[in-house]
Amino acid sequence: MDNLEINQVTLFLCKYTSVESGVSVLAYTDSGSADLYVEGRRHVNILLNNQITKGNLMHLRSRKARYYIEFDLLPPTPAELFIELGSLYNRLLQARLSPQQMQELLSNIIIE
Repeated sequence: MDNLEINQVTLFLCKYTSVESGVSVLAYTDSGSADLYVEGRRHVNILLNNQITKGNLMHLRSRKARYYIEFDLLPPTPAELFIELGSLYNRLLQARLSPQQMQELLSNIIIE
């Protein structure tokens, strides 16, 4: 398994961040966007305004996000702060997980 399909994992990520206090998840998509899961809520395209900056290489990706390709575990951070964080974001990073590692983490979550 290379990637996790967004539609299949959204409910699990919402449940995980509502159950696990102290954790939010930033999920990177195959289209170059990122979704934030915090306190049981999903915030779509959270880093959209910060993604293309002068001097960065652009990667061609699919136009519509279908898969999550990487995951960052963070302290619970309100969605509004991500635009202001900018260069401080990497200091907050707790862990970056592959889709396989995220699948293992979510395998213990029970959806009611």
